[in-house]
Amino acid sequence: MPGLVWILRMAWRDSRSQRRRLFGVAASVSLGVAALAALHGLHGTVRKAVEREANALLGSDVQITSRTGFSEGQEAAFRVLADAVARETSFSSMLLIGDGAGLVQVRALEGTYPFYGTVETEPPNAWARAMNGEGVVLESALLDRFGAAVGDTVRLGNEAFEISGVIRKPLPRSSRFSAFAPELIVAESALARTGLLESTSLVFHHRHIQAPGVERVEAIRQVAESSGWQVQRAEDRRDQLGGAFERFQQFLALIAVAALVLGAIGVAGAIEAHVRRRIGAVAVLRCLGCPARAAFGVLAVQAGVLGLAGAITGVALGASLHAMAVWWAGGLVPFELAFWPSPGVLAATGATGFGVCASFSALPLLGLRQATPSRALREPGEAGGRPAKVRGVLVVSVLGALAVWGVLRAGEIGAVRAAGMTAGLALAFGVLTAAAALAGKLARWLVRPGWPFWLRQGVASIFRPGNQATLFVLALGSATFLLGLVMLTRDSLLARIEVARDPESPNLYLVDVQPDQVDGVKAAMTAGGSTVLDSAPVVTMRITAVNGVSARDLEKAGSVPKWIFQREFRSSYRAGLNDSERLLTGPWWDEVEVGLDDIAVSLERELAGDLGVGVGDWLDLDVVGRPLRARITSLREVDWSRFNLNFFMVFRPGDLDGAPGFFLVSGRIPEGSSSGALQRSLAVAFPNVSTIDLALVLERVREILGKIAWVVEGLAWFTAAAGLGAVAGVIANGREDRLRESVLLRTLGADRATVERIWVAEHGVLGLIAGGVGMTLASAAHAALAVWVFKSDPWPSPFWLGIFALGAATVSIALGWWLGRGISARPPLEELRSLDPGGG
Repeated sequence: MPGLVWILRMAWRDSRSQRRRLFGVAASVSLGVAALAALHGLHGTVRKAVEREANALLGSDVQITSRTGFSEGQEAAFRVLADAVARETSFSSMLLIGDGAGLVQVRALEGTYPFYGTVETEPPNAWARAMNGEGVVLESALLDRFGAAVGDTVRLGNEAFEISGVIRKPLPRSSRFSAFAPELIVAESALARTGLLESTSLVFHHRHIQAPGVERVEAIRQVAESSGWQVQRAEDRRDQLGGAFERFQQFLALIAVAALVLGAIGVAGAIEAHVRRRIGAVAVLRCLGCPARAAFGVLAVQAGVLGLAGAITGVALGASLHAMAVWWAGGLVPFELAFWPSPGVLAATGATGFGVCASFSALPLLGLRQATPSRALREPGEAGGRPAKVRGVLVVSVLGALAVWGVLRAGEIGAVRAAGMTAGLALAFGVLTAAAALAGKLARWLVRPGWPFWLRQGVASIFRPGNQATLFVLALGSATFLLGLVMLTRDSLLARIEVARDPESPNLYLVDVQPDQVDGVKAAMTAGGSTVLDSAPVVTMRITAVNGVSARDLEKAGSVPKWIFQREFRSSYRAGLNDSERLLTGPWWDEVEVGLDDIAVSLERELAGDLGVGVGDWLDLDVVGRPLRARITSLREVDWSRFNLNFFMVFRPGDLDGAPGFFLVSGRIPEGSSSGALQRSLAVAFPNVSTIDLALVLERVREILGKIAWVVEGLAWFTAAAGLGAVAGVIANGREDRLRESVLLRTLGADRATVERIWVAEHGVLGLIAGGVGMTLASAAHAALAVWVFKSDPWPSPFWLGIFALGAATVSIALGWWLGRGISARPPLEELRSLDPGGG
């Protein structure tokens, strides 16, 4: 039997005429491996950074939050367990800066917080000066917006402060709202001079505690929770942030694995076509005494080199993608990310790509069983097997690869979720495969003798022997499906933002308006040119028990989501429903039959579902330290996308009399107008009132979503490129067959234009099938996400449906024309002389 050296030499020599085609297909594998390497590299980088900087994400070991403040006796209970305690008072307020005014999140600090991590300012001594009461430090975005500079004077409430510096590396966020309002840092000793604490009601009191050790942290947590305070540990912040990235990564994982599978499909198609072309040559080798193993080894080495080249190139490209993503979107995370992925991740993804490529190549190599010595005696082009069976095994292998991927992911994200993700992707591949098979059957039935010859011949090519329609539709349809789903999902997210431009939707909110200020605030808004739309009283509360079962017991049992008991609900009371609400079950206030001393509440439908309650059940509430029990008398459906003054809990008028609270006022600024002058006048007249310009908030949201979308769309385009690479491979692999068909047609009298029209018709039909089925799948997946996740319109945009369906056909025709150019250019006799009669 020939040795390894002979096999390698023969593989090299045999590849001379095929290298361009084979390495062109390797590019599609590279794209799949690149997507996988970039994704898992980012996942590992973020996970390591979160683990490394767990304490720095919070700045302390424990953060305790109270709305009512802490007495000296209460603080003493956890101070004895701590090494150090820092104080923070935070609230939102308007800041007069230059000739304008802007909303800021005020954070007044006392102590050496943060205990872990550092704060960087420009100039470097600005932080120390601010903590000594010598001015304030601001985020640079605020200075850029108003054209201010270090050394200028700003006014917060009744006090003027010098801008000591700007923040370069910020503090850990102490509240969710601070992500949408620039932060202002001031010493707590200077806060009293502003006079804001006497008039604002949205104050949060934080205690940042340094107490290393699990036992001490647990003891502090128990003390805090027994007093009804909110507690966040370093591991809670780590899990919260890590969980968000984990969910994002799970979505991207589907795109990456699809890219890899599409690349592998391209390789399988290329190897299958390569095997069919080389069967004659291998049969000759068998006649000369070459064993079957050696013949198999020649083509197996070529397939292995193909997979290795694709894996190495993909790893290098994936590392570059990782670096670009960190550079572009690294500012979205509050910690440093490594610029390059770890070598272990790159090695693992490279090995995965090579393994998938090699396994997919092995199936077409089974076609070498047809290369018996007798095959060399057959007529050129005579069928020598059942290619359809090979493609059937290929489809099974795709589903098998997805199943293996799902099993591997199950240990990381849970068996149910991994099974669902795998089944969804497998269903998409299955539908596309079935569509290709159905297209072949329908083509036989649809072709009519009265059609033009070129159209009849082009459609008939779909079901001709040895066609690769299944691979073609699977590759192009999958790329269309994934790219279309990403674009439709992005539109759903952006549509939620665009609602604010509705002329009937508010775009201005005034928060913390005291009851005696409502009329004055409305008058100032009208005088400033804005329209007052609505106002509502707001009372802050927490749920402490459901039907007599405490929140702690329900949380331990896992029967109610944890977030419900950690959240402070801003509730209201009013006599009627607003335009964005609809009563589902139970009577409204005029029909409620409860005792005079009972308190009635209407609950939002989804919150009731999470709590597992309905009409007639009871909720125990903590209303800023005052216990209250309310009976659920009705359930409402709320359209949260309309930005009206909507609430999870709405009470009957009179039931919350005497509860501390404030008013929310909503309005609308005319399109094209600025809220700057109105914000400044309100800040001067009502310094405690915070003005939220929704346009600015949504611009920040749009910026964040834009960076996230860049990462998602980048992977989606890589997936589409992998699919197009597979399509190109399918077309290129059929070039020899098309040469023979062209020669036959030209010999029978067909001109060049007729041959080219046949080529266009075939690829146009296949492109329409792939695009139509791909966009149908994308629309179905988008509708499911819109209904169950985004709560948005499930109907896809007709624009995208048309663009992708017709775009797939256009791309199919363009690729077919580009890769098939020259087939009909030369005379038939010259083509006949150039064709290899042995199929080699």
